[in-house]
Amino acid sequence: MKGNAANLFLLCLLAGCSNDSVSPPRPHTDNTPGAASATGGSATDPILQHETAAANLYKQGRYAEAHARASLALDLHQKRSPPDEAQRLRIHKALCKSTFALKQYDTSIKHAQFIQEQARTDEDRAFAHNQLGAAHLGNGHYDLAIEHHEKALAITLRTLDLDSPRVADAYLGTGTAYDHKGQYSRAIANYESALEIWMKTLGPAHTSVATVYNNLGNAHHNLDNLEKAAGYHQQALAIRLENLGSAHPAVASSYNNLGTVLLDREQGPQAIQSYKKALAISLKRLGADHPDIATIYSNLGSAHLQASDTKRAIEFHDKCLAIELKTLGPEHPSVAATYRNLGAAHIQSKDYAKAVECYQKDLGILIKAHGPRDTQAAASHHDLGRIHAAMGDNDTALEHLRKAHSIQVEKLGPRHPDTLATQKVVDQLES
Repeated sequence: MKGNAANLFLLCLLAGCSNDSVSPPRPHTDNTPGAASATGGSATDPILQHETAAANLYKQGRYAEAHARASLALDLHQKRSPPDEAQRLRIHKALCKSTFALKQYDTSIKHAQFIQEQARTDEDRAFAHNQLGAAHLGNGHYDLAIEHHEKALAITLRTLDLDSPRVADAYLGTGTAYDHKGQYSRAIANYESALEIWMKTLGPAHTSVATVYNNLGNAHHNLDNLEKAAGYHQQALAIRLENLGSAHPAVASSYNNLGTVLLDREQGPQAIQSYKKALAISLKRLGADHPDIATIYSNLGSAHLQASDTKRAIEFHDKCLAIELKTLGPEHPSVAATYRNLGAAHIQSKDYAKAVECYQKDLGILIKAHGPRDTQAAASHHDLGRIHAAMGDNDTALEHLRKAHSIQVEKLGPRHPDTLATQKVVDQLES
């Protein structure tokens, strides 16, 4: 191909790449059953006082303060002789939940493992598996998360009444794990089971019902049922505003998730306003370095990119990346998604060298997380191929595209739309 025809082909490749390779806006999926409450002991017991304060602060969404009070309770408990084992487990449950809410997943796992080892009841064991599933999910270990959530569900179904709220907790956790794995129909089935129980036992205006509405909204969003997704998020937001007030992190989560739907409905200005409300609440309650802040920055970057404001898009994605590298580490799947988003923004600003650098980092993380023959790695090879083609480097482009095609034939089959799309680009470059 020569002359204007070749230039037009490269421009088409570039336009396609900037659309295909950007990660979608990120929702907040809830997987947090109610806080462990402090029971037993004397009201004048300083340990119990710290436990009670921690539980109340957690319910208010003041997670760092809740963690601090639960830590004080554990410090005092360790000095007590003989130790109250039930109280120690209760404190570790509070610490497990507060560290999870703060996105300190590895620490949350340590507390959950302690609870699992010292469990006195099936309820303790179900709690441990549920929290292990949630924390492994946060770390991007989806299969491990499903394994733990299914164990929690099996325990609760075996030991509790089918209408128990604890069974609903287990359905919620299992659904969340399937949601992140991309098995949206299975996620919805679990969410609907949780919803049926909570509607019957807690009523339609309870915050647990809002949690299920939130997650149903995310799952339907992933299935492109945008109208249904928006309806669920609006229901969740209304319940949370009524019960929790306008400054709670769960309200911020609803504003963020509603923004993601609005953005996909091409209502960019409204999406940005929703994200800004989420950001204001989250900065006040969670602090500037919390991973949820990174998520909102990422979504603001996507919204500005959709509006062709590449400078602002890059600024927000850079802010997101800085927080994620600090809090999640350089190999987390969310970091890969942020590099992908930055790459798309650099393409739109015609800084192709930086775009290639971002997509190469994305590919490196994906290969380490899922292996070199995974379909996500194939997608990154495809994107890198298209960028190099747009830069006129056909040899490197074909190298990446052929790797993508090989993986897609193996994993998806030769007639899959992704496989055929990659083959089409290869044929065009080779002609």
